[in-house]
Amino acid sequence: MKQQNNTSSSAVVIGKVTSTNPLSISIGELFLDREDLMVNENIKCFNKGDTLAMVPTSNRQKYIILCKVVNL
Repeated sequence: MKQQNNTSSSAVVIGKVTSTNPLSISIGELFLDREDLMVNENIKCFNKGDTLAMVPTSNRQKYIILCKVVNL
């Protein structure tokens, strides 16, 4: 079996808005602020408690917010 490169995955992760001013989003124990984020330009505002679908960049230095998600 060939060894695979040890690259990080870009799987979708779920974040939760913990604060809007200043913006803070948690992914488990990891807290992100504006400098750590990129956002889909169609998302105009965030509310505390919003659940977000996000993907990390390849170097995991930033997270891209794809959209808000809700439970059915």
